[in-house]
Amino acid sequence: MSAFNWFYQFIDPEYTLLILSIALLVGSLLIFRRFRGWPTAVQLIGSSAYFLKHLAWSLVIATAPYTDTHHEPMFPFLVHRQGDSYSQADWLYVLDPLSACFLIGFVWFSLRLSRGDLTNRSSQPLPREKIST
Repeated sequence: MSAFNWFYQFIDPEYTLLILSIALLVGSLLIFRRFRGWPTAVQLIGSSAYFLKHLAWSLVIATAPYTDTHHEPMFPFLVHRQGDSYSQADWLYVLDPLSACFLIGFVWFSLRLSRGDLTNRSSQPLPREKIST
């Protein structure tokens, strides 16, 4: 039995993505507090959207038994009834492109950080070795 199968018998994969999104949000928040700037702000916006998307779907999954019993969604602002099936609310479609901001901000931040580190290294004089005679 692989490690993922063992893990998924205790936690639903959708909740695993929720835990991952919480970790990304906390990490983005810590990076934003340490290095304030546009790249980290874009990264924070993207991770917040990713978290909201998975939080919404976790609420839909958690309330699915209620929806099946009462034929009415518990959170109508998250899902719409269309005949015999349900679809996500229109505002949730905005979170998908916004969650791409995390990747854009992360790459931007990484490039700025590595370029700044390389610039700082190249502007410092090389250490001179002692010449032993």
